[in-house]
Amino acid sequence: MPAAAAAVHVLDHPLIQHKLTLMRRRETSTTNFRRLLNEIGALMAYEVTRDAPMHEIEITTPLETMRSRLIDGKKLVKETRPRSIRIVCLVACPEGIATFQDAHPDVPVYTAAIDRQLDSHGYILPGLGDAGDRIFGTK
Repeated sequence: MPAAAAAVHVLDHPLIQHKLTLMRRRETSTTNFRRLLNEIGALMAYEVTRDAPMHEIEITTPLETMRSRLIDGKKLVKETRPRSIRIVCLVACPEGIATFQDAHPDVPVYTAAIDRQLDSHGYILPGLGDAGDRIFGTK
């Protein structure tokens, strides 16, 4: 019988949720999108590390877009035998959470939102639009 999956935590802090709402707006500029992403990242880091002793915290923030790269990245982290691992993502969807938990049932997931689904192109709905285009201003 497979082990039970680690918990999924939605970080519902009012500042995180407010800033996420601003990021979802189509009219949010590239500059503001990046600023909000950094602000939410900092707020999420505070929430996720709330119970960790300060000398044991190491935060990595890869900008990986492919699900397989994220899963493989966690395998590499696990090889270093850290005391604990936590995955933090801005927006998740049920399919992504299930795929991640199938590969790493012992790693808790922290997210600001769980949106309803993936579309046929693999984008989270309602999501943030094409986050890469929005970060780099390519559209």
